[in-house]
Amino acid sequence: MTDPADPADLLTRVLCQLRASHPDLVQRLAPGHWQVTPAGFAPAPACAHLPEAVAHCPETGPMADTARRLAALVHHLPWTADYPDHPVLKEAFAHAVIARSEVALLGCNLLAPHTAYPAHAHLACEIYLPVNDSGALFWQATTGADTPAIPGQPVIHGPSEPHALTTRDRPALNLWLQHGEAPGGPTWFT
Repeated sequence: MTDPADPADLLTRVLCQLRASHPDLVQRLAPGHWQVTPAGFAPAPACAHLPEAVAHCPETGPMADTARRLAALVHHLPWTADYPDHPVLKEAFAHAVIARSEVALLGCNLLAPHTAYPAHAHLACEIYLPVNDSGALFWQATTGADTPAIPGQPVIHGPSEPHALTTRDRPALNLWLQHGEAPGGPTWFT
């Protein structure tokens, strides 16, 4: 049996989940070409919300196994507070890289309750995979509409497409996969 806190196992699980909606992309991102992040917990201020985020992960259904694996891993990841000078996000948002390849980056992020992560963009295409039942809303410039974060239902952002995330009463825990131009590259607010 594999260790539930094994990043390589989580990567394989995420790619299997995305195979149905993104078969061509998943074929290009074969698991053997990835480097996983070494274990070592480095908390960011937003990590105070990890227990609540994990408590709202699904126990049954198509996202349950992936959520269980991420929950076992979150306290072994180096978290980063991306915006140390932002008045809200410095305490409310963090991300951690789980694995990387030459063409893609897999990570997770955490957004505190009652927080608006403002519209931002990056060169890479991005697929968000909500993990917990947060009640959060994703906004995208291409649709101009909010999409509810549903565990396991991918939300896709195109390259340089402004997008945002707003939480309500619960923190949001998401997996994300960036691919294309400059995965993990600079992010700018729009």
